[in-house]
Amino acid sequence: MKVDVAGNVYCGGRAESTFSTQGKKLGRIVHGRLRPPNHRFGGDDWKTLYYTNWNYVGAVKVKIAGVPVRWRRRVSAGATLSW
Repeated sequence: MKVDVAGNVYCGGRAESTFSTQGKKLGRIVHGRLRPPNHRFGGDDWKTLYYTNWNYVGAVKVKIAGVPVRWRRRVSAGATLSW
């Protein structure tokens, strides 16, 4: 699940279902793929919803920006990173 800045929730499956903060179904984004295991907001304005399954990456523009997620890699003390 992912959340946009308005508090709406996006749930994956055969289609992305969107629910309001009150639990009302707002709509569906039909992408035609079997159960995408992952989805994430991105793009310069956080208004692109990316979804994946084992052999496909797709994207759709949405009207409300997603909550930005910043990745931080955790490294134990004294560890060496090689990219």
